[in-house]
Parts: sequence; C-alpha cells; structure tokens
Amino acid sequence: MTVVEHAPETTVAKPVHTRALIIGSGFSGLGMGIALQQQNVDFVILEKADDIGGTWRDNTYPGCACDIPSHMYSFSFEPKPDWTHMWSFQPEIQDYLQGVTAKYGLRRYIQFNSHVDRAHWDNDEMRWHAFTKDGREFVAQFLISGAGGLHIPLIPEFEGLDEFKGAVFHSAEWDHSVDLTGKRVAVIGTGASAIQIVPEIVKDVAELQLYQRTPAWVMPRPNNPIPEWMRKTFTYVPGTRAAMRAGIYWLHEVVGFAMTKQPRLLKLGELAGKWNINRSIKDRELRKKLVPNYKAGCKRILNSDSYYRGIANPKTEVITDGIARFTPHRHRRC
Repeated sequence: MTVVEHAPETTVAKPVHTRALIIGSGFSGLGMGIALQQQNVDFVILEKADDIGGTWRDNTYPGCACDIPSHMYSFSFEPKPDWTHMWSFQPEIQDYLQGVTAKYGLRRYIQFNSHVDRAHWDNDEMRWHAFTKDGREFVAQFLISGAGGLHIPLIPEFEGLDEFKGAVFHSAEWDHSVDLTGKRVAVIGTGASAIQIVPEIVKDVAELQLYQRTPAWVMPRPNNPIPEWMRKTFTYVPGTRAAMRAGIYWLHEVVGFAMTKQPRLLKLGELAGKWNINRSIKDRELRKKLVPNYKAGCKRILNSDSYYRGIANPKTEVITDGIARFTPHRHRRC
C-alpha cells in the first residue's frame, strides 16, 4: 500500500492595494499622510519600527536636540506656540510628533514593523509593487519615500574593533544600559551629534578622549528656556508666532545667500566661530586644533554654547591623530 502525505497548504497573503504608499513615519511621512488625508486620497504608511518619529524616535543620546529653531522645525499648518526652548530637545520634538499623529488619527493608516525591502515599477500595470522583509506585498500608483537619509548608522571598519572588550555603540543607537560614570570614554567624530554629547557626558566620565578628523565651524548659540510670558504671547496674541517663524526663515535665507552669492559675508561667521573658541579655550595649542582651515560653509556649520566648555574640561583630550586600530584592552600611549 502506498501512502501519499500531502504537504500542508500555505496561505499567501493577498497584495494590499492603495493609491499611495508612504515609506516612513517621521516628519516627511506624517506630513504627506496628512496632506493626502485632506485630499481624500487612499494611502498606507509603512514604518520599519514599532512607533512613529523617525530620527526623533531613534536618537536619544544625551543632549540630543535640533539645530533648527523649533518655530521653523514644525509643520506650518500645525504650529506649537509653547515650545520650551528656541532649539528643542529630542523628547519635546517626539512628543510634538506624537500629538500630531493623534490629532489627525494617522495610526490607522500606519503598518508598524514593516521594513520595505524592495520595490519595482510595473510598466504594464502602471503601478508600484513594494515588498516588506516579511514577504508582504503592497501595490500602489504612487510610491513616496519618507525614509531619512541618515537612518542607518555608519560605523567605520576599524581594525580590531570586534576584539574590543568595552561597550561600543553609535550615537543613533545609544545604549542607555551603559553607565558612563567614572569610565574612560572615547567619542569618535566631531559632527552635529558629538558637539551635543560631549558637554553632557564629560561631567560624569573619568576621562574623555575626543577623536577629531576635521574641526567644524561652531557658532555661539545660547539656548535658554523661552520665558513663560513669551510663550503666552505666541499663544494668545495673533500673528506673533507667525512673525517669529517668518523672521527665522529670512535669517536662514540670508545665510543661504551668503553661501551662494556673497561668500565674503561668511567672514562674519568665521569671526563669531573664532570668538566662540577664544572665550572658552585658553590653551593656545588646543585652539589651533579647533580652528578649521577651510571657509565657513564648506562643511556643515554647527551651533553650540557648551561644546567648547566641554572640551576645555581637564578631563577632555582632543586627539587629531588617525585611528590605526583597536585593541582588546587599554594601551597607554607614550
């Protein structure tokens, strides 16, 4: 007697059809979703993580904040008159996005834990076919990417890094389980994240080594809390918040004009950057390490009132030599 055992049937989910497919639920994805919602366009948002927010969900390192003033770094159609700081910190920005998501009921359009793996255009159907890593298929007339350009941390391939015995993590994946108190800590890089991290952690660590390849132009920027009377003014006096937003916009336009049309005006920024160094750094040799050898605007201009004070801390050492390799344990340099 011959017995034939049939394999169990597998259920393949049918493709999800929609008019527009949005990838990502950060500022771009949420803003596009609201615009489509207002025009009664059917859409779905695919989000790789388990919550909205994009970079403001993922980046939770000490001192994380935005370097664009909050009255500009927010939706024009959804103003927030009571920002607590001119340059807001990550928790407040994420709370703002959560509030916008709730107000417009966007969660019903979002499929979380849906990492888009690939997509292609079908010329016969005149439709996009997008696939998630778990094999689901979505078909849409319009495919809109709201994925951030820097959402995947880039860690250089240092020799010996895999043999290092200490904790290693990228700023975008900050490991809050690691207590830095009394530890020897190395920060590699002096970009926008590093200038926020250094002044926050230097007060707790035993020793901070800051590895700098290229110094940045860092403009002075006081970021004291916005007074309550000013927040109330923005809330209750018509036009004041819009005027603030317009002022911020045109100030940034002037900087853009200087970069593209009148680079000589950037000399004023360089003077401000050097003053920012001189007021905090007394050591002449250290000053030389921190002054860029290129014109302001050739690389991203940064803003901080506390970065150089963190560098001036006796516990901080600025190292400009290239990193050759990592070793399992600490080797004292001669």
